[in-house]
Amino acid sequence: MVEDNTKLERKSPNISLYLIALAITVLIFFTGIYLGRVVDNSVQQGIGADVASLTERTNSIELLFLLDNSSDFCPVFKDELLKIDSDTEKLGYKLAYIEDIKGAGASDPDLKKKYFVLETEAYLLSKKIAESCPDSADFDLALYFYSNKKGACPDCDAQGKAILDAKKELDKPLKVYSFDGDLGSPIADAMKKKYGIISYPSLVINGVLYSNYISKDELLNVLSQKTKISEKTTGEKMKLTGDELTAPFSGMKCVYWESYSIVEGFVSKSKNPFYAIIDEKETKLSLPPVRIFMKPTFENETVKEWCLSPDVDYFVEKVTETASLPDWDEDKTVYYISDAKYSVEERKKYATPRSKWTY
Repeated sequence: MVEDNTKLERKSPNISLYLIALAITVLIFFTGIYLGRVVDNSVQQGIGADVASLTERTNSIELLFLLDNSSDFCPVFKDELLKIDSDTEKLGYKLAYIEDIKGAGASDPDLKKKYFVLETEAYLLSKKIAESCPDSADFDLALYFYSNKKGACPDCDAQGKAILDAKKELDKPLKVYSFDGDLGSPIADAMKKKYGIISYPSLVINGVLYSNYISKDELLNVLSQKTKISEKTTGEKMKLTGDELTAPFSGMKCVYWESYSIVEGFVSKSKNPFYAIIDEKETKLSLPPVRIFMKPTFENETVKEWCLSPDVDYFVEKVTETASLPDWDEDKTVYYISDAKYSVEERKKYATPRSKWTY
């Protein structure tokens, strides 16, 4: 009987060992969670520091631009902007990676909002430099609005891939600035209001809105800049008629005026149509589809203004174009109005802001 009791005692589980093993397992588990959070916080703090640093660099270039936006500084603006865009894009990839691995919403919302402010500053700076340094503006600009809210944008992943695939095949760089429209970011909400964003995905390419999903091939077509025009700019020289309007900054009398705020990056124009005698008949003109190529008639540190004067003779040319405008899928007649005979490349330089549909 004694021998049997000994055997039974040997088979009894050692509860204390199991408790120790359980305690060690739980400790390792929570230590892993803690270390994971520490690493995540460290990564996001690093991104936050990079965002702050880039914001300072962007503000410095903006200040320099405001102090002197002459062409002498164009190489400096271009070089710095390339570096800022490259670093901004890398930060965007880091934020996207965190959300891909951890799930949408894993990144700090406040950090993303700061990043959106940085993107907006870089975007507006690109627009300003493109206006003041046309020879350095060898890029297209795009705003991409998406949503990470569950069920709000089933096509957003496909749209992001289409954008990346299209960028690989483009001859000219495409700068893309992405915004989560449902994050509650004030700057993203302001951009949505400015461009009339009501659905996702939405793209604003060179100022033109494309709502809902657009394929890679459609993107390439939009950005192909194919226009059926000739190298010669003969055109007939004539006066323009219309309502007598007063340009807001110069006070000049015009049949059409257009102004560009260098500080705010905002374009405004008169809405009244004007007229020219084309093919022996009075033709009503307005923008679009009219394009205007001319040097500013007035400019200072904060604004540029263009005025079509009823007292000046302009070259007016009738052109057939295939342009990158919404719902424009066939050849259209466009009228070019210019203050001098410009080559095709010079047209890109002297096109007024409202005339740059495909430039």
